[in-house]
Amino acid sequence: MKTVVNSLNIIQIFFFLILFYILLVDINIDYEYIPYIHNIFSYIGFFLITILLFLYSNPFLAIFYSVVISLFLFRTSKLILNDKPKEEVKYNYMKKLNKNSNKKINRDFNLENTIISNITNVDNTPNKSNIYVKNCS
Repeated sequence: MKTVVNSLNIIQIFFFLILFYILLVDINIDYEYIPYIHNIFSYIGFFLITILLFLYSNPFLAIFYSVVISLFLFRTSKLILNDKPKEEVKYNYMKKLNKNSNKKINRDFNLENTIISNITNVDNTPNKSNIYVKNCS
């Protein structure tokens, strides 16, 4: 009777170690990649890889892969739930900071646009009026 370790070849052991690393370490995924992970094509691909592992590899490895992928999808789905648009976060933060203020905060308030509109246009082109010669002697 073969044991699980004896029935694995080098590639399967390497694949097992990668999966074990993914299971132990919480891998940070950028927000821009999350929609590519959580779509129907990725789910179908993960499911097909699981079936292929059951058919052509060790069943223990296929079960372990399905557990690791489901935990990985669960971890990244929490990032989707906690993700809010930046303007909504800014609005809530400004509302919290100005709760004692008499000013009413507009929902369309955009701080960056307000600051940029208040900046004066500075002319930095060189001409005789803005070049100052200093004597160093």
